[in-house]
Amino acid sequence: MAEVSIGCSGCPPDTDTVIYRVATIQQTAIAADHAEPVDPDITVWVTVTKDNGDSGRWFIDDIHY
Repeated sequence: MAEVSIGCSGCPPDTDTVIYRVATIQQTAIAADHAEPVDPDITVWVTVTKDNGDSGRWFIDDIHY
């Protein structure tokens, strides 16, 4: 099981064509009748860019973890 938080603490400023976000993933392992947290949390930096065409779509450009 995973809980994902999206934020932008420490991200560069967004522009009209590029958005920067940070995802923090906290995982929990379930075994039999109990849950155990999985350490460490995972931090993923994501850059999303806007399509140059008229579609207005956004695409994941870069992922770092």
